[in-house]
Amino acid sequence: MDNKGFTLVEILSVIVLLSIVITLTVTISNDVGKNAKIKLLNSKIENIEKAAVLYGQENDDFTTPCDIETKPCYNKVNCYCYNNSVTVQTLVDNKLIQYDAGNNVVNPVNESKNINECNIQLYKKYGKIYAIYDKANVGNSQCGEN
Repeated sequence: MDNKGFTLVEILSVIVLLSIVITLTVTISNDVGKNAKIKLLNSKIENIEKAAVLYGQENDDFTTPCDIETKPCYNKVNCYCYNNSVTVQTLVDNKLIQYDAGNNVVNPVNESKNINECNIQLYKKYGKIYAIYDKANVGNSQCGEN
């Protein structure tokens, strides 16, 4: 007997294999896009922290000793903090970071939100100024990945 076609089992096995490959491809491509947005957000945060350090160098008028429990200095020796944290909007107004249309720094993970109201804590230790993006607001505001 001369068979010139495919059997039903062969056709079904090819369909199953193709569906598995397509599912994996779509899943991986979705993860790559999300990871890229998270990396872009982290890059923006890093640039914001660098701009905050520049702002701190230009406005070096803080002499309040840090409180151990609420500020980033772990000992009070040669550590001085800003009385108030700096917002991203302050850095935009001082032209230390670039902004998108409308003076908003957009959160790339959720593009409907901007991160202008997010805080950056500045402190000075041993003569060097440090900036820390306020991670406390990440869970309940637009400052982080949400």
